[in-house]
Amino acid sequence: MNLYFPSNFFSKVAANQLPETLAGKVSFLPASIITSKIIEDNLSIGLIPTSDLIQHKDFYVSSKFGLSFEGSLCNSYIYFKKDERKIDDFYLYGDLSSLEALLIKILFKEFYNTDIELKLASSEKEAFKNNSLVVGDLNFKNSSLFGGISFSEEIVELINLPFVNFVLASKDQDLIEEFHTFLSEIDESVNIGSSLQNLNFDINEDVKEHINLSMSSLVFKLDVQDIEGINQLLRLPYYYGIINDIIEIKFV
Repeated sequence: MNLYFPSNFFSKVAANQLPETLAGKVSFLPASIITSKIIEDNLSIGLIPTSDLIQHKDFYVSSKFGLSFEGSLCNSYIYFKKDERKIDDFYLYGDLSSLEALLIKILFKEFYNTDIELKLASSEKEAFKNNSLVVGDLNFKNSSLFGGISFSEEIVELINLPFVNFVLASKDQDLIEEFHTFLSEIDESVNIGSSLQNLNFDINEDVKEHINLSMSSLVFKLDVQDIEGINQLLRLPYYYGIINDIIEIKFV
């Protein structure tokens, strides 16, 4: 079994909780290419952006493991320019996937009755000087997240359920079931220190303290509420006329 996880702090926390048998098989990749890797590799499972299931209804999905956020701490933050009343252009930057582009447009339509035009920021500087959604570990750099709005809090408010950012998926049902046999060995006492060492830059003590205090908002052993969160998230594109059918997920 080969495991593909997105290259971000939270998936590394999850990987650190896996038993050694599995942890040694994890490869960290950009979130946008993990689904393609699963298609290419018949012996693989991976944490894919939940919205990728819209185009891959044949995937089997774990009902027991994923990356779910229930509070302010998350992988993506929204940043607004000061004193700007009307927003037309909105920038995306970081470890982007289909999920961010889809959901940010729905959020603006629902909360602000605005149709935004999405653009890709070419640099960190361009992202933070404009209205933007920044995805990934960059939010922890220079205490940036304290000036942003938690993407997960916005999604939770929209669906009134946890925001499952990544689901564990595979083409092979047996691989998901094999992974489930290891769940009892997963250590739920998170070692933040070892995970922070995997970041490619230093973060200050305020950010470390915030992560420590907010880490309970990260859930990787899913429950009934998380499953309903996945279902509701994937119904949003249908409700907003983006897709024609409600997605039926093949949970294992």
